[in-house]
Amino acid sequence: MKNRTLQDLYRQRLHAVELHRAGHGVMQVARESGLSYPCARQTIDLYESEGIEAIQPGARGRKKGAGRLLNQEQEAALQKLIQEETPRQLGQTDAQWTHAAVAQLVARRYGVVLSSRAIGNYLARWRLSASAPDVTQAAGGVRKTDAGVVANIESQRPAWGPQTHRDQANVQTVAGRITARLRNDIITLGLQPDERLAFDKLTDRYRVGSSPIREALFQLIGEGLVISEAHRGFTVAPINTAEMLDISTLRAELEAQALRQSIQHGDDDWEARVLSANHHLKKAAGRIQSGDDAGRVADMAEWEHHHRNLHTALCSACGSPWTLHFIDILYEHLERYRRYFWQYAARVSGAGREHEGIVQAALARDADAAVRQLRQHFQTQAELSLQSQVVPSGR
Repeated sequence: MKNRTLQDLYRQRLHAVELHRAGHGVMQVARESGLSYPCARQTIDLYESEGIEAIQPGARGRKKGAGRLLNQEQEAALQKLIQEETPRQLGQTDAQWTHAAVAQLVARRYGVVLSSRAIGNYLARWRLSASAPDVTQAAGGVRKTDAGVVANIESQRPAWGPQTHRDQANVQTVAGRITARLRNDIITLGLQPDERLAFDKLTDRYRVGSSPIREALFQLIGEGLVISEAHRGFTVAPINTAEMLDISTLRAELEAQALRQSIQHGDDDWEARVLSANHHLKKAAGRIQSGDDAGRVADMAEWEHHHRNLHTALCSACGSPWTLHFIDILYEHLERYRRYFWQYAARVSGAGREHEGIVQAALARDADAAVRQLRQHFQTQAELSLQSQVVPSGR
């Protein structure tokens, strides 16, 4: 009887949300859904602030294992696993560590159900970073951080300056999470250039109310990923080759400056980050070239992840959080163009040779050669993209 009561309440709450999204006031929502006015008000507030999952009634009491923390031995073992292994190596489905993947590992190994906040506290204590769970799986690929690389980069940053989008991945507000997901879907072409962003489509896609969607859209207008036009509403920003060249040129200038400073100031840890990131990128390129079409999208996403890590590692010892912040923004915009124009199987080999030259010059502390090859890398890849007439497979 109790389960039936909870199911009935959930159906009433779902109906209340539908009425609310149709534009009805709270009083009418309460009357037509059969909920009391306070319950209808609470349902609408939960939906607007936390999404559709928040309105589901829960059974009383904690889940088995909930509320507990790890003991010292378990914590040390977990930290070692996350730093040295990927989820897939441990029999899980995620390619890289996220809050959800960490929670799954803890529950499976120790029978402990950790909250997202508890996981975040552990990662902060270990100076690691992981992607928010709802940013993990997105159309077009996986956008995650490499725990070891990011941990070392974080330890090198001054305590001042802006956060990158990677740093903001664990934001807990609904609007912040939706902004991250929407940004990711645009960059990875889950939402296509010029695609209309209707509110009803987005509320269904992300299962939240209109308020966080509206806030996210205006945020992304400021970032140049969304445009708003009279009588047309919101649309994904179009592909424009002049913009691509502008982004590529500016990013080349900023990365050249950051690379020169990193070569001058980078220590042994910086060299290790660069070597590790380049090794992973070469492995990812090999999987693209040897894989079949069925796994091509996942392989492309993995390559993009390690490609970003390499460029981040090369610039990471520059000492300027503001430079890294603007490089981060430009990287995401240029990634959208790369995903649109590239045929990855045909391009990763040549790009890999260029990366190898940059890495070897950087590790030899030859700043002039490294910067020269970096600039040439950007110019070559931009020219190849302009010549490309074929949309990549897997898009």
